[in-house]
Amino acid sequence: MTEFENTDASPGRPGAGDSERGSETVETAILFSVLILVVFGVIQGALWFHARDIAHSAASTAYFQARLSDAGEADGTLAGHTILDSSKSSLNGSNVAVTRSATTVTVTVTGTSPTILSFLGLPQISETVTGPVERFTAP
Repeated sequence: MTEFENTDASPGRPGAGDSERGSETVETAILFSVLILVVFGVIQGALWFHARDIAHSAASTAYFQARLSDAGEADGTLAGHTILDSSKSSLNGSNVAVTRSATTVTVTVTGTSPTILSFLGLPQISETVTGPVERFTAP
């Protein structure tokens, strides 16, 4: 008797392990499908966080430009759009809103992240920076 002979089966009946023939292939296909989904999910999360960082950078730059004593809302908006334009397509449908009062400047940058997995439904990105306006005072 060789070591590969199946002693559990009688002639004409499939062996004990024959009912699971091909199951490893199915398990591997399912495992790799889940693995690919997880990898794409991680990439999607990284894209979302990168887009959020770009939005924060644009809001900060717009704030620092709009807070200058001789600047206005249009200067801040232009600075924010310059950052967004240099990042190419990292933030889709972006908008820069600058509000300046006598004492404060508020900049809000909104947009959406590029999507790989559209069914995830990631939230819209919104970054706001608020701070004082530059003022000169007598010593």
